[in-house]
Amino acid sequence: MAVPMTMTISNLWGLTMIDFFDVRFPAQNLDFIGKSLTTQQPSGALSHSFTEQSVGYDDTRAPKIKLKFNSRSNELRLWGCPLRWLQGQNGLGSNDLPFLVESASTLVFKHLKRPVPESIRLQLRDRSYRVAEVHVAELHRMPHGLIPAFCDSVRRHAPAALHATPSEKGIGVRLWPDSRERQVLMYDKHHYFWDGMLKHRLTLLGKLPLRSWERLGPALNFSRMMDEHLNQGIRIETRHLRNLKTHGLAVGSAWQPGSARQLHYRVLGDVPLTDLPPLTDAEMLLKLASQEDRRLLALWIDGRPMAQFFDSDSTYARWHQRILRTHGIDIKRAPVPCDAARWTNLITPQAVLDTPDWAVESAFVCDTSQAVVGRIRPAAALAWPVAP
Repeated sequence: MAVPMTMTISNLWGLTMIDFFDVRFPAQNLDFIGKSLTTQQPSGALSHSFTEQSVGYDDTRAPKIKLKFNSRSNELRLWGCPLRWLQGQNGLGSNDLPFLVESASTLVFKHLKRPVPESIRLQLRDRSYRVAEVHVAELHRMPHGLIPAFCDSVRRHAPAALHATPSEKGIGVRLWPDSRERQVLMYDKHHYFWDGMLKHRLTLLGKLPLRSWERLGPALNFSRMMDEHLNQGIRIETRHLRNLKTHGLAVGSAWQPGSARQLHYRVLGDVPLTDLPPLTDAEMLLKLASQEDRRLLALWIDGRPMAQFFDSDSTYARWHQRILRTHGIDIKRAPVPCDAARWTNLITPQAVLDTPDWAVESAFVCDTSQAVVGRIRPAAALAWPVAP
């Protein structure tokens, strides 16, 4: 689903956030990253490699990001949640991948007490690094009390091909959980933070002095995010791996302000779900349909897999087009019986909650818009200062 051309960059950036990235930099002589390992292969040959390294403040509560140098391919891998690393929280954030990669990389080498290597610096400037994985998230408007019922309804009625499974923790459901192409997560982010409130607040506030003005601001903003934003909708997160290459986004220079959002909706548009008609509409539909159509529509409304009632794919395709043309119903998409939460309404751009103005003005989110007004220091740098 393409972003409307009438949208400007200024009102586009805040609608989507990048919650995770995995980027790769061709590089050499980075043997100071990780511990050196020597492994004896079955043939007797010895191979040398380096362990992955978590970079961050020396505290278990502090946000961290991971690095690994592959000496065989001469490649540096950087991966993790840039929002937690830069902001101390990932309830709100930015969709600007190049900005997040550059900010995260700069902070990484500051923690390592080394200058950014020239080869890495040039790739950050040219955005020539490789993008291996990205997670994109938006908060879609939904009454908070409906989230458990909606997730349960999707899990029960989604087609088997989606492999809909409940989240391991909290309230949510996963689609295509084992896919290396793309995945979808729908969950209650408010509940996620509330369930581990003390841990998340300590990560955000870090080493800020107790009862100080520096600590008060982020604490109030966190509470405001919980009370005024995250409890207004359901978090839908799309995870992109091999499909990045398919859509021409496997390199940093390909990412534009609207790329994350377009990628997000391309995946949501592929989810084979639709809305179950309200009871009165369904009754009228069955009453007016022909006998042959009525039988097929009744099976579809009942949530039955439609392909099993046809002898061949061509016959199924012909009836699919007939029902779609006559009644406007796509029988290839399973109906989700949750009248108060309509799937087709939920995944429209109009259903997305925008980033609150106060979060931008107070620098609660780390974004390129802050650089314009001089607020370019990552929020977590105050809570977790780099040790001298």
